[in-house]
Amino acid sequence: NLLSIYSDHLFIFCGDFNLPNVSWSNDNHGLIYSSTSGYPINCLPETFAANNFFQINDIFNKSGSLLDLIFVNLNQYKVKAALVPVVPEDRYHPALSIDF
Repeated sequence: NLLSIYSDHLFIFCGDFNLPNVSWSNDNHGLIYSSTSGYPINCLPETFAANNFFQINDIFNKSGSLLDLIFVNLNQYKVKAALVPVVPEDRYHPALSIDF
């Protein structure tokens, strides 16, 4: 398992996961989630939770959803709204910046 071999290295997975009906939070051990959707979405969050990842994006879009998620294995990074976006923003995807 790569995560075990490189446990002191940062693993980061970012993307538009398009899971608007999932609530994300973290505890000391990693990811906690709940879903109000009837769709079988458990595979993605369960995989990250089982590997002690954290979801660190808490910047909601203009519709009040978190579509762009950032999963990390080390909970020492912060996400904030980007002051100068590299590409134009749209209402569903605010520009983000990760503090390393």
